[in-house]
Amino acid sequence: MKYLLPVLVFSLCLVAIAPAPIKGWGGGGCPTADPVGPTLPVVTSPSTPYTWEAWTSQGPGVWKLRDRSDGNCAGCYRADDGHYYPWLGNGVWGEPTTPPINPPAAPLTGVVSDRIPPGVRSINGHPVTAAVEEATLTSAGGTLTDDSNKPFLVVVGTKDECDAVENDLTTRPELSALRSGVLFQSYRPNEWPVGNLYAGGHPDIVLEDHSGNVLGRLSSYPGPDGLRKIDPNYNPSLDPNPLAPPAASTSDLTSNPLVWIGLVGVGVVLYLHSRSKGTK
Repeated sequence: MKYLLPVLVFSLCLVAIAPAPIKGWGGGGCPTADPVGPTLPVVTSPSTPYTWEAWTSQGPGVWKLRDRSDGNCAGCYRADDGHYYPWLGNGVWGEPTTPPINPPAAPLTGVVSDRIPPGVRSINGHPVTAAVEEATLTSAGGTLTDDSNKPFLVVVGTKDECDAVENDLTTRPELSALRSGVLFQSYRPNEWPVGNLYAGGHPDIVLEDHSGNVLGRLSSYPGPDGLRKIDPNYNPSLDPNPLAPPAASTSDLTSNPLVWIGLVGVGVVLYLHSRSKGTK
C-alpha cells in the first residue's frame, strides 16, 4: 500500500503530458496499417522511406504520409490549415509539427494531370491550329459574328407552337430585322433551362438580355406583325404602308417629255422677258 500513492501520482502525470487527440479527427483516424486507404503515390522522396498519398476519404486537400518501409501511416497533412499532424497510434493524433519531408505543393484534387489528353481546337467541328483559331476570333475578316449583345428570344410551349414561331421568324421578310437582332431558343415547359420563364402561355414568348432581365413578354403568338413589336427598339414609323402612294423619283421626272417641254417653255418666256426689258 505504501507504493500505491506514488504509482497513482506517476500515472496521472503520464496522462497529463500525453498528447491529446486533435479535435475533428476522433479516435479512429489513421490505423497502424491502412489496407483500404489510397495507394497511388503522388509525391515521393527517394532519400527517405516516405510517400505522400491521397486521403480522399477525408476530403480534398488531405494527404497521408505513408512509411514505405513498413506500410504504416506516419501522419497527415491538411491543406485547409497548412499543418502536419503525426500519428501517435491508439487513436491519437499529435500536435502540429514539421513533417519528415516537405508537404505537398498543392492540395490533391483526385485528378492526375498527366493523364488528361490535350485539348482539341475546332471551329464548327473542324480541327484548326491555334493561329487559325486566333485569326478567326480576332481578325476583322473573321467569320464569327459577335452576338454577345444580342438578346435571347425564348419560346416555351409545345413543339407545334414553337415551330410556328421559328418558321415565321426564319422566313417572313417583315421579321428580318428581329431575326438578325436576337438569339432564338425554344423549349418545352418541363425542360430544365426554362426556370420561371414559363407562365402557362400558348406559347410564352420572352425577350431577355444576357443578365436575365425580361425586355418583353407575350403569352401567345400574335403572328409576325405582333411578334416584331416585342423588340423594345421597334419603331412603327419604319413599317411599310401598302396604302401610301408611291413617292415620285427623280428618274421618273426626267424621263417624262412633258417636264422637258415645260422647262423649255419657262426658259423661252424668261428669255423674251429679259429682251423686252433691254429694248425699252
